[in-house]
Amino acid sequence: MFANLRRLEGTAVLFGHQNPIAPELVGVYPAVYGWEVAALWWHPEGTDSLRERIIANYRTGGIITMSWHMNNLATHKNFYDTTVVTPQLLPGGSLNAAYRGWLDTAAAFFQSLRSGDTLIPVVFRPFHEMTGGWFWWGRRHTTPAQLVALWRFTVEYLRDVKGVHNLLYAYSTDVFDSPADYLLQWPGDAYVDVLGFDDYHSVKSPDTRDVFVHRLHDVVAMADARHKIPALTETGVDSVPDPNWWTGTLLSAITTDSITRRIAWLLVWSNGGRHFYTPNASQSSAADFVRFYQNPLIRFQDNLPDLYHLGSHPSDREATPETRALFAGLKRVEGTKILLGHHDDLAYGVTWKNEPGRSDVKDVSGAYPALVEWECGNLEKGMPADLDGVTFDQIRQFALQGYGRGEVVALSWHMSNPVTGGNAWDTTSAASVILPGGERHEAYTQWLDRFAEYLDGFRVAGRSIPIIFRPFHEMTGGWFWWGRRHTTPAEYIALYRFTVSYLRDTKHVHNLLYAYTPDVFESTSDYLLQYPGDAYVDIMGYDDYKSIKSPDTRPTFVQQLHELVELADAHGKVPALTETGVLGMPDSTWFTGTLLAGIKSDAETRRIAYVSLWRNARPDHFFGPWPGSASARDFVRFRHDPLMAFEGDVPDLYRAP
Repeated sequence: MFANLRRLEGTAVLFGHQNPIAPELVGVYPAVYGWEVAALWWHPEGTDSLRERIIANYRTGGIITMSWHMNNLATHKNFYDTTVVTPQLLPGGSLNAAYRGWLDTAAAFFQSLRSGDTLIPVVFRPFHEMTGGWFWWGRRHTTPAQLVALWRFTVEYLRDVKGVHNLLYAYSTDVFDSPADYLLQWPGDAYVDVLGFDDYHSVKSPDTRDVFVHRLHDVVAMADARHKIPALTETGVDSVPDPNWWTGTLLSAITTDSITRRIAWLLVWSNGGRHFYTPNASQSSAADFVRFYQNPLIRFQDNLPDLYHLGSHPSDREATPETRALFAGLKRVEGTKILLGHHDDLAYGVTWKNEPGRSDVKDVSGAYPALVEWECGNLEKGMPADLDGVTFDQIRQFALQGYGRGEVVALSWHMSNPVTGGNAWDTTSAASVILPGGERHEAYTQWLDRFAEYLDGFRVAGRSIPIIFRPFHEMTGGWFWWGRRHTTPAEYIALYRFTVSYLRDTKHVHNLLYAYTPDVFESTSDYLLQYPGDAYVDIMGYDDYKSIKSPDTRPTFVQQLHELVELADAHGKVPALTETGVLGMPDSTWFTGTLLAGIKSDAETRRIAYVSLWRNARPDHFFGPWPGSASARDFVRFRHDPLMAFEGDVPDLYRAP
């Protein structure tokens, strides 16, 4: 987590909220969840509930922070009782044993935070705002030397005596006058991981923006010098009276320059009673909060990269080892190999059907494709064969055979309209009725149950094979019922998320990589309009039957490849050209003169992981090569280009390197 937060600096600022018991105004939870250690004493009956919330937060990919508003042990009053007590808590002091007892309780709680066998990392923020005078550990009541000693004892006791090794320690002052002032109570680099500060003063309005920006600069510079993480560990304005505070003050300051953007997160304080720090729909800053959420720098839970693994990993944190290996393998070959895919390649060709061992791609080039995609349409209806007449048993057999030869297996789903029972091209509005609460929701979950049961049969030696799953594709067009003309972006996002969550979390399907694949798009913002979030996507692709037609439109094709690779980089995903081709292949040099020439334009365009051709159905409907096609000889040249990979041309993608 520490390494990934450092890596994200400058590209993402995670939004946090203290005690986030319900989704924010925008319908999603924050990326950083703030909780309180003192709750173990204030509400001991709620310890199990707090633990369960933290585990659930972690499983969404969020970061857990915990402050400790520690009561005064000398008087047994609260943390605002400024009776001097620090010397008594230190070794040799009269209250050291009692203090160690409190640390024992905290240590046991930290060590109980597990998801399966994994200890959950926690950002622990003790003795915060020590530059102020309102807490007993503050500067007016505890000398700098005493606080340094207390901090070090606390860290050493938890880490070295109790064996608590899932904490990052955050040093977070209140506002400060200078770096020297900030560091006056600094316990040392060996005891701190995060350099933060709490600001309820200079962040209030644009009038004090320059002071706020100056402090951000100072914190980032000090973090750089010590190789720590910079953060705005607590902030906000009570009741947010300024309707434009979120973008006009907070976001404006954070986006001032490349330095201010480098804080890892910001956390606003909790809502309760008459006090609130994030708005609801009726409050004046609500619309501005939505604008703040929509800014690409700010990340909530729905757009959060994987913070808990080093290197490249799929969105499903419980993905099978083979699925994780496939994701890493596709990332690994970027720029050196591009896998060639073909839809329904093994089941039929232009002039044949159900001939074991045949493949139009192999008949022309001498090798099977490296990726074969299959169709799931009709599975939802309980029918024995897909939309193109290939039985689902055949698909499974072909997929397992291909996997055994090292092929990548993919599935698309031209799903029937759940309202009318018509096909995927019946554009009667349907998304809203299959979402939770909709009248057809239960029927939709039954479709997913059937899909999950079908997937369970894709096994070799008892282990599920990895599959790229491409649901609700070409949503930027209007030809499917889930397309943009018939389903709002919010409905599409909700449908995509529900589908992934149900398969992954309810049905425990952990062998899928999820592909988000629009049709051609006008810009990166257009591409992302229906993007469901990093927690739900592994492959960022697109389908192109337009800019790919001839060399005349190559500039558009190249631009879209550039934008795709840029987006995949920013989100930690695999870029791919997920569906393409030209009906009838009239250009005899299309494979090398248009497709390959566009892909090889530069180092960025070469980085797509695969390109997949649509199916060869009959002599008047084919998108790939076949022995009688005008482009067959050109496809042989395409196959022998060192950038292109067919079956057997890449190392085993299903084993971790």
